[in-house]
Amino acid sequence: MNRVRLQLAVVASLLPSALLQAQFGIPRTLPDTGKLAPVVVTATRDSVSQSASTAATTVITGAALRAEGIITLQQALSVIASITTVQAGSFGASTSLFLRGGNSNYTLLLVDGAPVNDPGGFLDLANLTTDNIDRIEIVRGPGSVLYGSDAISGVIQIFTRRGTTGAFGDVAGAAGNFGSHAYDLAFGFGKPTASFTFDGARYRTNGIEAFNNEYSNDVYSVAGHLGAPGASHLDLTGRQMTSNFHYPTDYTGAAVDSNQQTSGRLRVGSLDGGFYLGHKLEFRAIGGYTENKSTNQNLPDNAGDSLNFYYVDPSTLTQWSVDARLALHLNKSTAITAGGKYDDQQVKSRDSSFSSGFTDTSSFEHSRINTAYYLNATGDAARKFSYNAGIRLTESAQFGKFTTYAIGAGLVLSPKSSIRASFGTAFREPSFYEQYATGFAMGNPNLKPETGTSWELGLSQAFAKGDAVIGVGYFSQRFTDMIQYDPSAPPGTPNYENVAEATATGIEADLHAALSKAWLLSAAYTWLNTNVVSSLAGGSAATLVEGQQLLRRPSNAGNVSFTYH
Repeated sequence: MNRVRLQLAVVASLLPSALLQAQFGIPRTLPDTGKLAPVVVTATRDSVSQSASTAATTVITGAALRAEGIITLQQALSVIASITTVQAGSFGASTSLFLRGGNSNYTLLLVDGAPVNDPGGFLDLANLTTDNIDRIEIVRGPGSVLYGSDAISGVIQIFTRRGTTGAFGDVAGAAGNFGSHAYDLAFGFGKPTASFTFDGARYRTNGIEAFNNEYSNDVYSVAGHLGAPGASHLDLTGRQMTSNFHYPTDYTGAAVDSNQQTSGRLRVGSLDGGFYLGHKLEFRAIGGYTENKSTNQNLPDNAGDSLNFYYVDPSTLTQWSVDARLALHLNKSTAITAGGKYDDQQVKSRDSSFSSGFTDTSSFEHSRINTAYYLNATGDAARKFSYNAGIRLTESAQFGKFTTYAIGAGLVLSPKSSIRASFGTAFREPSFYEQYATGFAMGNPNLKPETGTSWELGLSQAFAKGDAVIGVGYFSQRFTDMIQYDPSAPPGTPNYENVAEATATGIEADLHAALSKAWLLSAAYTWLNTNVVSSLAGGSAATLVEGQQLLRRPSNAGNVSFTYH
């Protein structure tokens, strides 16, 4: 499978500088790549500068997204090297993300430190928008040492926009085909020590099908900040997305249903605070809250409709977490961090299914608590050699103790070139359904976490006066103890087992060049090779087939963008 995209954009004049930061996190003029690299806090958890990156990172600025008119997270991420997004239908349909060939539940998505993924890694991008975003940080590679479960292939973090000195306000509206229209109101105000922002947006469309394909999404976001840089601070953020998606298609893809739909409400919030105990010792704590309510339903189309199978399946997933850590800042580029995390996960659902002469109702309620302890060190020697190393111990009543580790290094070869290398492990905990499902499928409470082991090498090279930069990297991942569904399991026995193993190797490259003061060239390419090393015997319909590639991951993917301002 191959994917190629060619894009021509004519946008506002701020876009070139924003896109340079988007691809490489570096200033517009790029005068000297040997100077301090940008601080990507998702990669290290600490605000330290590195002369050479120890991980493959990309930063997309909110300014770039607003200039291009990008309103969905899927649009923003789909042009990044090693990222593939797959949408199952019209606007609002389930949308999966695959990073570096890993499964769609192998990438952890955070909003200001709070997870968007369901416990076990399931992630749907369908209703995630770019409203009120300051920046998106993408870190490719294992991230479990710093963030725990679900970060096998990488971590993506969204940071909410803060108010600026003074005030700002934006009102926007848009309309298009398929009866699509959108409205957005945003404002903010502040000063260096205090700020506030608000954003409210509404999206509506009739969809691409002839009937029953409407989609709506209302998004609200707030952020408040107190404190000066380098001093005590307190940040409060919250985001809510309320959506409704209608789809007329049955399991064959035929458009036959007039009222089948799914609705949801996702709430994500965080409270982040910190203060210094002296000049070098910093205490940080962040509390996160995630609530995902969803209802899938298909009711009779009319009073005489009694031939089909109908259902109403409401569910609520809730996560509470507290992460506290102490960071010893030896200098601006060296920090040693020790921390711990408490994570409370809960799920409640009630399924009602019925047809002519048949009714079945069942409930599902489970909870679990995970605790973790981690140690991480980040440093830079002589502004030439950067390093990062960490270890994490996770404890769970469901799967016991689990240890992950990671190490990375970066070396400045010249003012315009640097290399990096890293190695690490990561894990994904089983989902509630995989462990406790009843009915048509039986869960397995004895499941172990899925694991990933990966290594990578990378090179960054600037040309001319620094107005062109190319980055190339090679990565290799091995996924073990993969959980596979076994449809042939005897009745009353678990359908899920840790039996599969797969690999994913690839080359990722991106180029960014200011061709002139007006023209900007950006390009990204990924070559990917995946292979299922072992799996259950399941035939051609199985999602994991030994000797075959992993599904929905293209072997070649690329995009080219020319921007004129």
